[in-house]
Amino acid sequence: MESLDVIDLGNNFFLVRFYNFEDMDFAITEGFWKPDFNPYTATIDNIAILIRLLGFAIEYYNRTILEKIENIVGRTLKVDMNTVEISGEKFARICVEVNLADLLVS
Repeated sequence: MESLDVIDLGNNFFLVRFYNFEDMDFAITEGFWKPDFNPYTATIDNIAILIRLLGFAIEYYNRTILEKIENIVGRTLKVDMNTVEISGEKFARICVEVNLADLLVS
């Protein structure tokens, strides 16, 4: 496992230097970052939230269906594989990105 350097920029923002190209590429293509970033003027517009769908019907424990449902709330980031495989979970669990300026869907 290759290392990385983390520098505190203030205002709860961090600069990360990767020594592994694959890790850097993943952060650039999948991560939350913006060009010309300034930690003193930046605002947090989007956050990742974990949603639990209690009492979810067993026939809908399918990655495609869960992603369609969660895309109503926000952009699907990750579906908990334990949820999809029904390995003892009593609820569906999905991580989505939501815009803090938008009203939450209930």
